[in-house]
Amino acid sequence: MVYKRFSESQLGTIRSIIEFASGDQEVLGLTVDTAWGINKFHIAYILATAEWESGFKPIEEIGGKNKPYAPYYGRGYVQLTHKGESNRQLADDYVNARRIVNGTDQAAKIAALAEFWEGYMLDVNTIGSGAAPAGE
Repeated sequence: MVYKRFSESQLGTIRSIIEFASGDQEVLGLTVDTAWGINKFHIAYILATAEWESGFKPIEEIGGKNKPYAPYYGRGYVQLTHKGESNRQLADDYVNARRIVNGTDQAAKIAALAEFWEGYMLDVNTIGSGAAPAGE
């Protein structure tokens, strides 16, 4: 079991991502439904990428508007810089899922984060804002 500490703001973001990806929350008039086919592995990878790319704090890529790939520069929790990815199934493969976002840049490190979040989704790992609970 692993414990990770986050600020209250980060915890709120984590909860919101999970609730939205689980179809339990509306954001900007959108909700996830079963047609999206999102599972716990997708959610784990979404959380890992948001943790790596922005630390769960929405940001804009430095110099983004001036990048050669603008207007597709990174914004928000995940710094997507390309038009899209048609094969969402890649998110079940934590190393190759990185190709959707940014080639294989830092793929192994983000895969390790996804494994933590998968453990969180399975109630093996825990998160909080204070010291780790006794025994962790």
